[in-house]
Amino acid sequence: LLKVSEVRQRLAASAAAARKKLSGEEFLELAEKAFEPLLGGAPIGKVAALVMPLYAKMGIGTSKSRSATLSSRPGEVLVTVLCSLAAAGQAVQRVQQAEDGCLIEAELPSDWRAFAGQLIVSIHREPQGTRVEAAAKTLGQIYDWGKNQHALQRLFSDLQPRAAVA
Repeated sequence: LLKVSEVRQRLAASAAAARKKLSGEEFLELAEKAFEPLLGGAPIGKVAALVMPLYAKMGIGTSKSRSATLSSRPGEVLVTVLCSLAAAGQAVQRVQQAEDGCLIEAELPSDWRAFAGQLIVSIHREPQGTRVEAAAKTLGQIYDWGKNQHALQRLFSDLQPRAAVA
């Protein structure tokens, strides 16, 4: 698919549309400065960096999943998923090819709601179209403040067929 110039152009346009967002780390820096008198100089960013890996090892985290069967062909769905990830600034970390589809692992970038997480998307050919299953996970946090749900909503919204504009 990447050899097709139209696909490369779509991916490039999607990546160019990605906006830089305030990361969780940057948010904590601002919070430390804004609430310094209340916090007594406590470095909440450093505390979070120490606690989150411990929470992750204890199995603390959040996750959401969603699936759908689409009438589109697997190749079309794959390109749309890649464009959606690129437009959202979700870098692909790994792709695993299967006989009837593929598995894509992408990073959910850190933002004001939660630190970095992972989005796993499975795309498989079915007799009547393409099956898409996705899971969004954030480890080391008890709450993700809607981040995982938002990531899935965006992805599946992008996968919905668009009406042709005349």
